[in-house]
Amino acid sequence: MPCTKEKLLVVDDEPEIRSSMSLLLAEIGYRVRCAQDGFSALRELRKKIPDILLSDLNMPGMSGFELLSVVRRRYPTRSHHPFHSTPPNATEAVARVRLPAPVQIQA
Repeated sequence: MPCTKEKLLVVDDEPEIRSSMSLLLAEIGYRVRCAQDGFSALRELRKKIPDILLSDLNMPGMSGFELLSVVRRRYPTRSHHPFHSTPPNATEAVARVRLPAPVQIQA
């Protein structure tokens, strides 16, 4: 569990995934906001910069890769650590901008 309430922005075009991620991350101590696509995420970023940005890579309109590119240009002083992974039986992936500490999820 994070020792401080890190602010996190979850970006995904699928409402079920956004909701599940939000609930899970809030339960382990993060303050979570959500955006339904890259453009909504950019609007949220203008309101308040989160500590962590988690984004789906495959979204209509603006992909997670494009979102990360824009974030890197607009916020060059922030730390950017992209990664992607494909869970078993899934075609979705996740990109993150900054994760200050490992997230530990207990089953």
